[in-house]
Amino acid sequence: MIEAVIFDLDDTLYPEWSYIKQGFWAVSEKLREDLCLHRKYSLNQVYEILENIFFNKTRFKIFNYLPEFIPEFEIDESYIANTLVPTFRFAKKRLECYPDVKSTLNQLRGTVKIGMLTNGNANVQNCKIDLLKIRKYFDKIEISGNYSEEKAKPSTFMLRKILDIFEVKPHNAIYLGDNPETDRCAIDIGCNFLRIIRKHGMHNDHSYITGIYHSINSLSELPYYIKNYQTIFDLS
Repeated sequence: MIEAVIFDLDDTLYPEWSYIKQGFWAVSEKLREDLCLHRKYSLNQVYEILENIFFNKTRFKIFNYLPEFIPEFEIDESYIANTLVPTFRFAKKRLECYPDVKSTLNQLRGTVKIGMLTNGNANVQNCKIDLLKIRKYFDKIEISGNYSEEKAKPSTFMLRKILDIFEVKPHNAIYLGDNPETDRCAIDIGCNFLRIIRKHGMHNDHSYITGIYHSINSLSELPYYIKNYQTIFDLS
């Protein structure tokens, strides 16, 4: 039987783009204020530069590419690390769960152990959890920022740890996430894996290369998989 359900956070329980978009607007305002960009660029133009880098160039160390797009202004590594990154991470934001999240978590409470595994800076991820007001639903939350970098997903370290705490075998747990590059940790240790494909999810165009999994579009489908897991999942 299924004894534990473990969730990813970003783009699984809330739309990650909403967080990124708000961070980009805060950075855009900071850049215009600090570098007097208003003399040449509107707020919308600065934001569009950040969005262009994100969608068309890279999703990692985005601000390091700003000098390519705004070469007439000095944007050095120190300013990026000490000003832009904290502005992005800790600007005031509003986050909301997907509509199916809290009702599903309420339904699961008391029937299975509920866990969360998420990659990222511990302060940032904890802030997201608190903004979403979902901490109370989880028996255990693991955040990669509390460990060394190599223990972040797709490493199986955090998933194995939470299963050990729950005293649950992998085949008696369901892991639910959206990102093929990181959530394959579930497949690697033999968890029953559900991939959730959200509308406008940022990893929808990625595929899992190996491993058996099933896809859902709403958490409302989760109870069916819990009830019928033996006939749905390949446990060989």
